[in-house]
Amino acid sequence: MKLLFVISCLTGYALDAILVQATSSNTPPVAPETYRYTSAPGTRLDERGKESIIMAYGSADGLVLLSSQTLGRDSLQTVTITLTPQGNVVSATLESATSLDGEVNQQSRIRNENGTVSIDVSHGQNSNTRSIRVPDGKKLAVDASLLYLMRQFPFDTGEEWRVFMVDFSGQTVTVSVRNQGTEIVTVPAGAFPCYRMEVRIGVAFLKATITYWLTKSPPHFLVKHIGKKGPFTRTYTTVLDSIDSSTPQATEQPD
Repeated sequence: MKLLFVISCLTGYALDAILVQATSSNTPPVAPETYRYTSAPGTRLDERGKESIIMAYGSADGLVLLSSQTLGRDSLQTVTITLTPQGNVVSATLESATSLDGEVNQQSRIRNENGTVSIDVSHGQNSNTRSIRVPDGKKLAVDASLLYLMRQFPFDTGEEWRVFMVDFSGQTVTVSVRNQGTEIVTVPAGAFPCYRMEVRIGVAFLKATITYWLTKSPPHFLVKHIGKKGPFTRTYTTVLDSIDSSTPQATEQPD
């Protein structure tokens, strides 16, 4: 019961995080898309290590606002990212806390200014700041911003993207993104025709492929994921549980 209460509170928080930023702007906000996921380590959704994720997208003043909350057995992680409509990261924040006392034990802030990325990481009383230059010709992604960036992908062209990934810990890696075809994917939220997007990490000691299934129809939201959640995490499986009734394309059906 306590877990359900916390998840309910997170749902409201995800929506509020979008709406508060949007309504404080000078233009009318666009109603957010809201998705709920279950994620767990490995390739099966075992109870052990299972997490609940709420992800919301909104927009105001020409910027996209992305908020996600991940609730684990004893942890709560909140990520907020601001992007351009093309998927370029403007800023991002992460707060990690225990779900029991709510005390923040890690906070990271990332800001992109003309291709120079500033990263400020705090753990308790310790903090570290560094700046990184995004390599020429590469797109930038931070955490879940990759999901929004892939919405802009030219799916049926055979093109491959090179994306410079920045982790909230300050680590970086370049990945390749390509469309590997289409599939109908069935998850608790329903069956969806999807693009199978493969993200390959090319570092010698970290060769891995992360697979994302995005809906063929706009707004190309995430239906399923298998692989690392980020370049430096263990393998997870994530599936879409439900879609908020006001979210566009919520009634998408297989062809």
